[in-house]
Amino acid sequence: MAEPDIQRHIEGANASFIAGCVISRISLDSSVRITNKLSVKADANTILLSWRPISGLGFGIVQEILHSIAGALRFCHRSNQDIRGRWNTSTLAGFYQPEHALEAIKHFNGLPHVDVHLIYNLYFTAPRHLSDAVLADVRDVMSQVPDVNAVWEESRNDMVTLRLSGVNQQQAVDLKRILEALFAGHIATSRDLNPVIKGELDIETAEKLGPTTQQEIWHDFFRTASGAIWLQHLARDYGINIMSDKLQQRLRIYDPLEDEKVVEEVEHQLAKKVFLLNGSKESHVIHFGKNDFQELLASGKVLRAQSTLGTSRVNLDILKKALVLHCPRVDALLLASQLNLPLTQLEHTTTITTTCSQCEYTTDQIKFSACNHFICRDCFNNQIHISISDLTGNYFPLVCWHADCETPIVLSDIRRNTTGVTFDALLNASLTRHIRSYPDLYRNCRTPNCKSVYFRDGSYEIFTCPTCLTQTCTRCDLQAHATWTCERYKAHLRKTRRNEKLLDDYKAFAGTKECPKCATLIEKVDGCHHVECSGCHTHMCWECSRVFPRSDIVYQHMNEAHGGNGLVDGEDGDSDEDSGEDSDEWENEE
Repeated sequence: MAEPDIQRHIEGANASFIAGCVISRISLDSSVRITNKLSVKADANTILLSWRPISGLGFGIVQEILHSIAGALRFCHRSNQDIRGRWNTSTLAGFYQPEHALEAIKHFNGLPHVDVHLIYNLYFTAPRHLSDAVLADVRDVMSQVPDVNAVWEESRNDMVTLRLSGVNQQQAVDLKRILEALFAGHIATSRDLNPVIKGELDIETAEKLGPTTQQEIWHDFFRTASGAIWLQHLARDYGINIMSDKLQQRLRIYDPLEDEKVVEEVEHQLAKKVFLLNGSKESHVIHFGKNDFQELLASGKVLRAQSTLGTSRVNLDILKKALVLHCPRVDALLLASQLNLPLTQLEHTTTITTTCSQCEYTTDQIKFSACNHFICRDCFNNQIHISISDLTGNYFPLVCWHADCETPIVLSDIRRNTTGVTFDALLNASLTRHIRSYPDLYRNCRTPNCKSVYFRDGSYEIFTCPTCLTQTCTRCDLQAHATWTCERYKAHLRKTRRNEKLLDDYKAFAGTKECPKCATLIEKVDGCHHVECSGCHTHMCWECSRVFPRSDIVYQHMNEAHGGNGLVDGEDGDSDEDSGEDSDEWENEE
């Protein structure tokens, strides 16, 4: 049976991977599935409007204007007390496309006595029991951001949606990151499969890295109905929630009390279960004589053994007259004792050793399931490290490194022999390589250091980044420009740059500066370095552009920082003597 895909949510994209860490599918939908039971959506398709009652506008007129801009609206209603505009006429309007929201903002910004803002919405949809598990933490986070409106909404099939709305983009981005981590839970890792034991890391490095050196706990048993029931019993015994994330092939632990000892004990039980499940890969053989083997076939002991261990774990080797048990040795001994089988004939299948495909030393450390070739751990780790760190090469799909073998390495082999952090870094490198291979199809978000990806010339005109909520035109890869064509917007940018250059040239020629507070141009003809802005009346030091609330503080600053007010003694009435008096007054006031 083919190995199931494994999914990861990486920088705003859902990517599915198959053997060799090759991407089989990539989704850039606005509704992102973080796990198989949690979806997160972010949009900027809503505006908050308010107007002065004397402006001549009314709710009906506003609705007509909005319909003329976008046609059908998702909704349009009075705002509640949690989201308020400048006046008590606050109204929320939701659009189906972000360009319509931007067009509405542009229209109302040109009207007097109207206040309009873009609203950023976040949606977290999860099962009720998962939402209940993180409810206290979510409320604690939301109590620290009173400007954001939080609403819990009932969904179908016992699902709950948390909707957050606010006007501050950075605040919404920070909230999204924090709440995603809460809803994602604690990923179960194993202390019993420490890479130090396997020779993957030295003890000193492992202690520095801490939990990042641990392997994630997973077995396909947990995707079955029997596995779900087993997890339910374990969760009930410890008073926590355990979610089997089938998409990412992870176990997520939710402990409302955040008791580290309880979580560690649960991880120990999970690791123990996986160890026992993997024990079935051991094979033990019981040999029989001719007459004893015929008696075994007629006795029904084979059926009893299959009933105890499972049909797939008990096999008969007719030619060798042997019973083969695929289970841990302790289970094989117990079964042999219960069925009165010859214990003296019980033997473990011998371990096969061969040469490493890279260094050609004898090894039995890592065997690839798909091709049965071996590689030593040092060579395996080196190849994985190169694939992660060298993004200039093409290392995907990861294939067996044996000569003349190009069989892709199955994901379970890679996970079994790497830490969770290393495995995720490998998948991230594969995604990065895939995106770079198709520059005409994909483009990164225009925000510096944001790695989210969008489709160029996709089915949508404006891309709202799910990570930083920045909006980008997918046709020209510039800032979203509702109502303007790309060519017109580019011409506007060129004109703006020319005007800015002309302004900079003029300021350099005329010796002018911008007010640090209101950007009004200030020209200093003569006098000392104390100037007052004609726009906002801020007091400023011409030498360093620092601003002060009063003129006397400016003179104190100029004397201390610049050794004077910029005048030669006796050149102006506001000399050092006058400024000194002002300074004394300021010091006395202090």
